[in-house]
Amino acid sequence: MAVKEALYDHAALVHAGPSSLYGGCTGGVPNWFFIFWTPFMVFDTVLVLLVACKSFQHYHQVPNKQWFGARLVAVLARDSFVFFLVNLMIYLFNTMTWKLAPAGLSEMASFWWLAIPPISATRLLLNLRQVYTQDREIEIELLRSRNSRIRYLR
Repeated sequence: MAVKEALYDHAALVHAGPSSLYGGCTGGVPNWFFIFWTPFMVFDTVLVLLVACKSFQHYHQVPNKQWFGARLVAVLARDSFVFFLVNLMIYLFNTMTWKLAPAGLSEMASFWWLAIPPISATRLLLNLRQVYTQDREIEIELLRSRNSRIRYLR
């Protein structure tokens, strides 16, 4: 029965747009739908401005720039800015695609929004962990060297 329906509907699938192949709505997309990405861009811009202000304040308040917290804030600010740029490019790409491209391409462009920001956020967390572990490894080496000196002095 299913094979019969698939063969019967084959002509409709060939002539239909890509949205029917993806299993979504086939009614079309309104012309104003590109505005959907604007709140995301505004929210991310506000967040990056807040991070920039706070990291700038913190950087000037800390006298020792090699302190663990200062290095952590520097990495957080750097990666937050990169995360913002990547997301902004994706949002602009999606906005332009929804505005200028055919409906099938705009649907395919939206999937980048689902994949790239989590990858960028994971990179941010991995870089923070790297700073944390490097600092702890230095402390462990210092403790080992102190313990070895104490043993040799006895």
